[in-house]
Amino acid sequence: LEFRRVLFRSSETPSTMVTRFGGSPAAYVVDKPISAFAESMQNLRTSPPLANPDGRHRVILFSSSVPGEGKSSVAAAFARTCANAGQRTILVDCDLRRKSLHEMLGLSNNRGLSEVLAGTAALEDAIQVDPRTGLHVIVAGHGPSLPQDALGSSAMHQLLSRLSVNYDRIVLDSPPVLAVSEGKLLAALAD
Repeated sequence: LEFRRVLFRSSETPSTMVTRFGGSPAAYVVDKPISAFAESMQNLRTSPPLANPDGRHRVILFSSSVPGEGKSSVAAAFARTCANAGQRTILVDCDLRRKSLHEMLGLSNNRGLSEVLAGTAALEDAIQVDPRTGLHVIVAGHGPSLPQDALGSSAMHQLLSRLSVNYDRIVLDSPPVLAVSEGKLLAALAD
């Protein structure tokens, strides 16, 4: 709650921001780049390099305790902020149960993380580009019946290793940690 108050300068959640501002928080940081919310994202963006100057904070995980707290909105806003700042950034929708990033960013969900991990799509075919910021995005795709098996697999480890070669920031949108087990698996992969 304290993080949310600092981030939004009130007790607003990202959902109420959508209603109030007529768009998602991810759109708001692009539409209002000098707003308090956009500045909060800039502060968040500059925090990891300051905390660890050797640049080891490449894989950044966003999660929440339960669904509906706005972690996908904040992950997308953060990733767009990084991309706008010139960092090579990719956003990965790892919430294979409640896929939302593709809708938030106006992208298709035909091929995504599920297909890459299953080996039915090439990584290059699954990466989409956000037309507003140049942010690269891997949407969730059509998830497996047991997402924890896919996200905890060696294929996921290999994917993050490949992405680390080409991107300054890899932003993972994780499922909520108290609701399902996948968030805990992903936390072990994040910097």
